[in-house]
Amino acid sequence: MCKKIILFFIVFTVCFLGMNIVCLASKQEEMFLTANNLYEQKKYKQALDLYKKIEKKDSALLYNIGNCEFCLGHYVAAIIAWNKSKKGAALGNLNDINHNISVAYDKLGISHEVSFWQEMKDIINSFFLFYLQLLFLIFWFLFFLVFMFIKKLRGLFLGFTLSLSFIFLSIVVIKYRLIRREEAIVTSATSFFAGPNEKYHKLGDLSVADKIIVQKKEKKWYKIDHDGVVGWVLIDHVEKV
Repeated sequence: MCKKIILFFIVFTVCFLGMNIVCLASKQEEMFLTANNLYEQKKYKQALDLYKKIEKKDSALLYNIGNCEFCLGHYVAAIIAWNKSKKGAALGNLNDINHNISVAYDKLGISHEVSFWQEMKDIINSFFLFYLQLLFLIFWFLFFLVFMFIKKLRGLFLGFTLSLSFIFLSIVVIKYRLIRREEAIVTSATSFFAGPNEKYHKLGDLSVADKIIVQKKEKKWYKIDHDGVVGWVLIDHVEKV
């Protein structure tokens, strides 16, 4: 009898949680579609408010948030949203995102060019680490299969599989470094200092929409790298992307 009650309780709990998850997902989807309609009607403020209420912010949602911010004249906010949308974005959308970012910088009167290295980082960032690791393991496994069982054209196949293994291993290493490398955008002009206090020596100035590297956080300060100069800036003046 006790076992039946426990089993009933478990089944009831699973069903209850499942129904809540489905209802929440449906509500989020409805909010997204409503926000899209508001955007098409050029009601950018209402659309933006609704987009921001959606909890799970994937690449498509962040891209739409950037569009709304841009249309409202919030160019720095648009740059931040579009930079965030790069993670997990489809490869075909990366060019559009980078183009939009460049247009936003132009609106701010700032020259901005996307380097080849930045394009490569964007492409690598768009892939999930798990799939990159899986591809490396597949080609590494194929290398050993070729070595053990294939005799004809063994050298050609060994070179091919080993090269692909090395390529994906290199990409995995870069992906790890990118994950650990936190970038941020300066939201308001400020200065950065030799330590986490304005009493420290001033090292330089940061302009609106500058991109910096965040190394660590200490209370209300970020330790940053700006063009090779390491210093500290107040968190209120930057936003991570």
